[in-house]
Amino acid sequence: MSEYKDSLLVLRTYKLGEADRILSCISKQHGKVRVVAKGARKSKSKFGGRVEPFTEVFASIWKGRGELDTLRQAEVVSLNAELHEELDKLIKASTVVEIVDKVSFDGQDLSALYELATRALRTLSVQDSPNFLSVFALRVLSLEGLAPQLDGCGLCGSPNVVALDYLHSYGLCRKHVTAPIPSEVVEMMRAVLVGRTGAVLAMKDTVLSREFETVVMRYFEQSLSMKLASLSLHRGGSEIF
Repeated sequence: MSEYKDSLLVLRTYKLGEADRILSCISKQHGKVRVVAKGARKSKSKFGGRVEPFTEVFASIWKGRGELDTLRQAEVVSLNAELHEELDKLIKASTVVEIVDKVSFDGQDLSALYELATRALRTLSVQDSPNFLSVFALRVLSLEGLAPQLDGCGLCGSPNVVALDYLHSYGLCRKHVTAPIPSEVVEMMRAVLVGRTGAVLAMKDTVLSREFETVVMRYFEQSLSMKLASLSLHRGGSEIF
């Protein structure tokens, strides 16, 4: 077996045997990886809390012959323990790793997604925002080449975009819609897509955040043809919906 080192973000863990855990992770350099942390479930495990979901570690790994590698050492880069202590943060962090898990596949270069996800979780651990999930989802869509085109109406070119065509991923002007969305939501989406995420995360208008999240997450799920289980918990467990 050969050894390699890489930064890992733990997405999910699964029990293996009586004492081990399988970690499903994305890495900075090796794409999506699955590693066995031997003895991780023992009370005196050398890994301690370093192999929990949302944790970022720098790891030494034995390359296995099959699908599973073996974790030898793990140094914490960011524990993100705060994400396990508050229900709302826990649900949002769970949605982040569910999104990452569903859009990442074996053999892909996931370095950009890795950087985006780890920055997002570190930000959430110290500062929550009602717009957090919407911002993250838009950034993921941008990485996937699926961001909505909001420069003008996709049917006539008018710059006054007031709605989204969820099927064709472009904006629509008032002439071509019957149910417009608030202009502030369009501007928030534009701001995120050009990199002004800080300004959007700082907004505290809960009514506007509700509209923003409704539009963005509907577009996200339709664009990627997926339903997010963690998002359902978020909708049921907070005042966002």
